[in-house]
Amino acid sequence: MSQTALARLPAPTDPRRELIALHQQLFRRQRRLIEELTLPETSVLAAYRRRFQRHARSYERVVTYDDVLEAAGESDLVYVGDYHTLRLAQKSFLRLAERLCERGRPPLLGLEFVQARFQPAVDAYLEGSLEEAELLRDIRYAETQAFDVWPNFRPIFELARARRLRIAALDRRAGGPRSLEARDAFAAQALARALRPGEPALVLFGQLHLAPPHLPAAVRAALRRPVGPELLVYQNCEEIYWALERAGLEHSVEAVQIADRAYCLVNSSPLVCQQSYLDWVEATREGERIEATAPAHHFHEAAELLSRFLEVPLRVPIERVAIHGPGDLSFLTALRGRGRLGAREARALTRRMLARESFCLHGQRAVYLASSSFNHAAEVAAQFLRHAWIDDPGELPEPRGLVDGFYARTLDQAFGFFGSKVLNPRRKARHAPQLARQLAQGSTGEREIAQLVLAHLRFERGERAPEVRRAYRLRDAELWGRVTRALGQILGDKLYYSMLRGGIPKTVLRDVFQDPLEDEGAAFHTYLYLSARVGKTRVPLRSA
Repeated sequence: MSQTALARLPAPTDPRRELIALHQQLFRRQRRLIEELTLPETSVLAAYRRRFQRHARSYERVVTYDDVLEAAGESDLVYVGDYHTLRLAQKSFLRLAERLCERGRPPLLGLEFVQARFQPAVDAYLEGSLEEAELLRDIRYAETQAFDVWPNFRPIFELARARRLRIAALDRRAGGPRSLEARDAFAAQALARALRPGEPALVLFGQLHLAPPHLPAAVRAALRRPVGPELLVYQNCEEIYWALERAGLEHSVEAVQIADRAYCLVNSSPLVCQQSYLDWVEATREGERIEATAPAHHFHEAAELLSRFLEVPLRVPIERVAIHGPGDLSFLTALRGRGRLGAREARALTRRMLARESFCLHGQRAVYLASSSFNHAAEVAAQFLRHAWIDDPGELPEPRGLVDGFYARTLDQAFGFFGSKVLNPRRKARHAPQLARQLAQGSTGEREIAQLVLAHLRFERGERAPEVRRAYRLRDAELWGRVTRALGQILGDKLYYSMLRGGIPKTVLRDVFQDPLEDEGAAFHTYLYLSARVGKTRVPLRSA
């Protein structure tokens, strides 16, 4: 977004109104960009989209995620809207499948993800006679998927293997002005052939296809027999989200009921959904995998938006910052070769990369992003803005004592998470209730993290917590980083909600953001000051 466009945002009034204006302006900008990158919409496609929008533009009442799960368990045909590149879309489908299995109604899983002509490969994989690499080869995954979404779908296939569920491949390639209707008809016939009498079906298909006159009508026609209760489960419908945001409900609402037998899950901001679609469009247009292009785009976008919202000028021209994506170790070698990075610092940074951590080297004008997601880029952009402002090179290890080093990293994580919440309010941190479950049910490493973080939260309340000293002295750099990240996300989450509710002014946040914390004990006391100030802030806890 250009500085000229940003300057047209309304003058700040209160953070909520300012954020709504920021989100909607970014949404309009991204929508124009999508229109520029895609072919003009035909009249047939426009009519198809309008039919969907008529059924998904408003809601009747707020419900819980459990209400949706209950309705799914009572339905024979459940259609779930998919944002193909949004992990949460597939995760919601997986949870619905698990709930149906728990109720003793194992469903047939219908997936647009695989073309029907590759059904034999899917069957062989589920039977155990085909390995994962062979499955991806046989369904021509590398040729047909612009975005690497297999990690999002793998848990669905693993569930099907573990529970002996069948998967029906429903898609086919189609061209021409009525390709969407043709794909609806084809998918309906494929589902009708696969579905056994009395067997429930759970279908994951592109969201536009879920309008009642589209895929559901085609399935009813193809089955040629009475159909039991149907359920439509949309996800993150734009107009519904904006209505919730205007009402101040976008953080706490898990789902809404649109009509009888129709719901909408709210698990992500339309900005994030839209950005994932932009990534797909740009990757398809360029004929390359999105991982190669997304990190720099996301980082630049997030840095400019956060600079405007926080009123912290960009001290380094953002286009001159080198962005390195997941797994790219080459820049460390180059920096060492030019004598701009010592061996000890390079080893420390390499360990962070292997632990899938991100970091910024302001002094070298370089950023490493361990993930290509927009949320991740926004976190690092906020951290980069801060390091650039205080003229901190941002390299590790920091020349601090054990205690200050711990809190300097924690505050860095807090500022990063706060920045990502500004751009995606649906982001969630793990607070005490989730950490308590992690302590009881997690792996050995997860339990240790939960134990240390919960101990620190007790320490902040003035209770005795000797484990905190152990957190400062952790020799395992990865564990130390995960503990500081968890604490930072909790603080960043509370800072965001406190700002929205008037508990802590944005001016105070900016002052702390711009503080280099150079004096001994400054990081420790700043953390305690902020945690005490937002300690009673209520954070919406969502199950979805």
